Amino acid sequence: MLRCSVQVVCAGSAGKGFGDAGKQTRKGSKAAKEKQAGVASSDGKAVQRAVRLVEEQEARRGGGSGVRPVDPREAARGKVEYVKVKDWGSGQPEDLGSLQVDRDATRVFEAADSPGSAGSGDASSSAGGGGSQGMPFHETLARRLELLQSQGALGNLAQLPGGKPLPPFEQWAFALQHYEQYLADMYAVHAALEESLAAVADAEAAAAGAAGAAGGQGHQRLLSALELFGLEQGLARSTALLHDLQRLAQQEGSAQQAQQPAGGGAAQPLPPTQQAAAYASYVASLARLRGAAEGPEEEEQAVLRLLAHAYTVYLMHLTSGGRIAAAAVQKLQLPAIDALAFYRDYPLMPEGARPLERFVAAANSLGELLNAEQQEALMQELPKAMTKTSTLLVPLAREA
Repeated sequence: MLRCSVQVVCAGSAGKGFGDAGKQTRKGSKAAKEKQAGVASSDGKAVQRAVRLVEEQEARRGGGSGVRPVDPREAARGKVEYVKVKDWGSGQPEDLGSLQVDRDATRVFEAADSPGSAGSGDASSSAGGGGSQGMPFHETLARRLELLQSQGALGNLAQLPGGKPLPPFEQWAFALQHYEQYLADMYAVHAALEESLAAVADAEAAAAGAAGAAGGQGHQRLLSALELFGLEQGLARSTALLHDLQRLAQQEGSAQQAQQPAGGGAAQPLPPTQQAAAYASYVASLARLRGAAEGPEEEEQAVLRLLAHAYTVYLMHLTSGGRIAAAAVQKLQLPAIDALAFYRDYPLMPEGARPLERFVAAANSLGELLNAEQQEALMQELPKAMTKTSTLLVPLAREA
């Protein structure tokens, strides 16, 4: 069983402040520039941007009337707005909310302006070509999320009842009941995601077998894509979440635990909030949509939409989850009751594996399996996936 340190963040995550707590790379060194915690430089930068994207949703309110809508042609070309960071601070997860940005240094980058882009004649639209413009697909996805945010397409993601924005992370109370509800919501969505991925993978396997070697290649590719986020990959979190919820129930002496029969059985988790239940239902509906599809195109679209949600759900856990883990350890004494499995335990991963690296590799392999049209179809679901995923923070984002 792989167990990860949660002193700062689980999984030896790449990106500044998300590596091994006990091993620092000298700032400015060649190793620091080329590699962060074993993740390639381009992937490490993508993770940093993904972390920043998730963190900014806690305070940023977007989608005002002055925001220019997304131009699909720009989105397809990979147009992204970047900003220059004045001060990274310590780089630790607890300090990421106070990064200083130089607004005057904002610049626009278009993939067509870069070497290897479509504009330079290096097309990579066929399967096996990685992400758009030949870059790793995780990088492509991170850039698309960044683009969507800069254009206001993600709108006001997570909000408290009444439309109020989430308070700054430093003001979150981390009350036990809030944290338990957060885990219960996570459990509902992760369980639905795992069940849906497995069901759709079974359907694709059956379709590939029925079509035979000549006609089943498309189904086989989709099956391989689904397996990248399946149980065998080791990223699944529902079992770990249930473990932690049971430990918290024992700690509270809850009614569920008090009624547990002697000699066996398990306490049932709290019911999810309405938002989380709706998200879990939506994920399950994508699996049903695949089963009810009237043709290969509809089947493929359902699979690609489901994969978009797998990406965002695991992305949030493996990035902002480290910050949440650090605060929960400090404020709730979770190690004392063995309630850290969500961040720490990956029993299906080989010893020494890093969950974030495994996730990045899965995302990049996904790009190798999908052609450009399929990649774009997946990314069309990203706004909805990111919006729904961000609502999972709401139960925890409460002030004292």
